[in-house]
Amino acid sequence: MKFIGIDLTSAFTATPRPIDIAVLDDFLEARFFAVAWPPAVIVISRDSTFLTQALLTQVSLGPSERIVLAVDGPQGLAATGNTMRACERTLGTPGRTPSELPLPQEVGVPFQGYIRSSIDLFAALVKATPSWRLAGLTGVTASDAGLWEVFPGAEYVVLAGRRLRSKTTEAGRRERQCLFHAAGVIFPTNALPTADQNDALVGAYLAWCVHHRRESVELVGVAPTVDGDIREGFILHANSALRINLSAGESPTSPTAPDSQVGQGDQTAQANDWNDDRDCFLMLTDYGLVHGTELENAWLVAGQNYVLETVPPDPPAHIWLEHAPTFAGGRGWRAQPTIRSLLGQLGHATPPHLCRQNAVTLRVVGIVNPIGSGPIG
Repeated sequence: MKFIGIDLTSAFTATPRPIDIAVLDDFLEARFFAVAWPPAVIVISRDSTFLTQALLTQVSLGPSERIVLAVDGPQGLAATGNTMRACERTLGTPGRTPSELPLPQEVGVPFQGYIRSSIDLFAALVKATPSWRLAGLTGVTASDAGLWEVFPGAEYVVLAGRRLRSKTTEAGRRERQCLFHAAGVIFPTNALPTADQNDALVGAYLAWCVHHRRESVELVGVAPTVDGDIREGFILHANSALRINLSAGESPTSPTAPDSQVGQGDQTAQANDWNDDRDCFLMLTDYGLVHGTELENAWLVAGQNYVLETVPPDPPAHIWLEHAPTFAGGRGWRAQPTIRSLLGQLGHATPPHLCRQNAVTLRVVGIVNPIGSGPIG
């Protein structure tokens, strides 16, 4: 089999960036290439033949060899009347896919052109002849699926068990290469992969895991349906069974970003990259505490307090996290304002009980605050 990760870009900019593609075989031998978007009119028309040929033109296959695609981009729209999909709420994607099809342009809400490009691509692949079997659509099982959605921005902290340096820095790229080396990936050269190549490789690796380490991946969200367009859908996500243990010599120690900063959000950069990682994920699974035991919260360091600020797609709001050493095995933090109040302030639903199944993930930036200092005024 060939497992292909696709780091999507927007087809509707004046000069669309190339799409980076990573290919893994059953033995985890990797190679990379890039392709150009066809003209926008081809994307909008969802020409399955042209789009498939453009993406896969450099993939060589053996007799009867099967391909599995993992695309870094939304597969469909939110359920009617919703402002975002269930999988996006859980994994904290920076963009929110609405229930109405975005216009094929970059003017509008952040990520509009990127979201539209991805929805058009998924629709073209699903309607192709023969069709690409989208995971969960009309009962398509994981083992039978030939098409997945992935969100690499949520995967590195799970794979490493801690936050890594920014993916665009040389140190961050090297950390990610070390992760893949430890996972058994064989690179074609000694060259350090780019940030986009690494994101494509995450997708290919998760697709490989479906067939070789099924217990290490899970489905986040609800099964897709078709109502004119695809709606909702699963994101393929790593779980704790896929954590890769690196020795100190294999990867620099980087529990937080340099200079005690947890993140350095840049709204302009975020609007250009669905997987921008200069901010952090903060997964909320309990109204009483923020749990550092959640893998997405692995960057929280016991004994430290934090002053955080939410970043797009949420409006700005300040959060004070105070370490609570007597709770959750020393991996708990009390929040001010309370988590329920914060979610209401940000416009998120506040169900009677908050847990892993209906978790809300925020993107935040902030600084480490010394023990004993108070919340921001």
